[in-house]
Amino acid sequence: VATINAGEVDRHFLDEIPANDATPIDAGWLSSHEVTTDGSKARFVVVKVNPQQFDTIFPATFLGASSNSAQSSAEAVAGFTAAVCKFTPLLMCNPFEPDNAPFDQPSDVYKDYGLFENIKHESYRRKLIALKSKKDQWQPGNFGYLQPYSGHGTGGLADEIAAVSPPACFRVDDITLDTAPGNREPLKKAFNVRFDLYDKAADKVFPPALNVRKGYYIKKKNASTAGDPCNKNDNIKRDPVDYTKELSLPRDACHLNDTCTEVNGRIGGGDWGGDYASTVSTIPDFYQYWNFNHTGNIAKHPNRPIHSEADLGVDVNDDGSLGTSPIPNNNPPSRYSIYRYELKKGWQSDANANPTALEQEVGTPLCNGSIAVAEPDRRVIYAALMNCRANGVGPGHNTGLVALAFAKFFVTEPMQTDAKDLTNPGADKDQILYTEIVGITEPGDADSVARDIVQLYR
Repeated sequence: VATINAGEVDRHFLDEIPANDATPIDAGWLSSHEVTTDGSKARFVVVKVNPQQFDTIFPATFLGASSNSAQSSAEAVAGFTAAVCKFTPLLMCNPFEPDNAPFDQPSDVYKDYGLFENIKHESYRRKLIALKSKKDQWQPGNFGYLQPYSGHGTGGLADEIAAVSPPACFRVDDITLDTAPGNREPLKKAFNVRFDLYDKAADKVFPPALNVRKGYYIKKKNASTAGDPCNKNDNIKRDPVDYTKELSLPRDACHLNDTCTEVNGRIGGGDWGGDYASTVSTIPDFYQYWNFNHTGNIAKHPNRPIHSEADLGVDVNDDGSLGTSPIPNNNPPSRYSIYRYELKKGWQSDANANPTALEQEVGTPLCNGSIAVAEPDRRVIYAALMNCRANGVGPGHNTGLVALAFAKFFVTEPMQTDAKDLTNPGADKDQILYTEIVGITEPGDADSVARDIVQLYR
């Protein structure tokens, strides 16, 4: 038995190991792939035990050797990958993928591409992102569906999208993407159970969020009878919207007028509509949302003041200062922080300022409220971020894809079909999720769905 001291063990941290186990990790490989300054790039560790002298169990004459001692060394290679569990089976093409993006990249990729740095600031997190599903075109800002754990087919995928804790786990380096899951209408309905919208009674096994305000119009039946908020013929999304009667968390101005330019028109300017000059306008803003949904119906609740950054627990100004109080209309917070603040104060039950009391919307779920999810983030979904062009993602079934990271997105309104496609019967109809990015989820985070998986390679 040989006693090995720490000084007799060499450790080398590498960003890559040879694809073939027969290829040695020699001095030449170490000189090209050893990580010495940036630990975030280390994906493998090589542990080498220097040659050790030890006594043999059997005498030398028994082994046909000349000595009762021998010398030996050992080497092992371990690494880790990441996986996510209880995860919405979605994949989003990295909106910051450069033209020459690599297929695979260490975890600091979001720093290199600007995502990680950008989402530190409230002014970026409040930029609305229109995620679009595309059957055949994969470019930054598009999203697709991962192969469901429950099996093939739209039905299994819809169940996992609607579930609070999907049973699936996905490895970042072994993802199967189905870019064409067939009829996508059930998938839209699966997302929208979070907003207390149910197409059939069987879907009510999936709970809504605690705050489901969505800017829908509750059409009254007659002069004295309210409509049924659980009947899709009474609870409707009108086009165009009448902002004096219904108002959800507003979109950014360029989304409203189809002039967004960042990331193929996917990302807005973070202005909540940007029409700051008027409290009643055809394009809403932050103050208009707040006043309409929280100060309009005095019979049910007193006026709710416009809050401060300290109330929200957010930092609106990118320089780290608290900014002015109340929060100025032209420097609004993220919609997610307002959603969380409404829940914290219990103000999601406020009725809006629709002048007809029978048609007022509230944010509490009315169709399936008995099983509403108690934790606030039912409207937060997770998506794997991927360099889709570098991965060669194309139509049909894709396997062996590599994710860069996993991001959290807050869904601001129910999923819908692109209005431009509705006017074109032959179009491949896009589905759109309007979201804000909340953050990157990493192993070790308190609320993370991400896990590190340690693996012995050699």
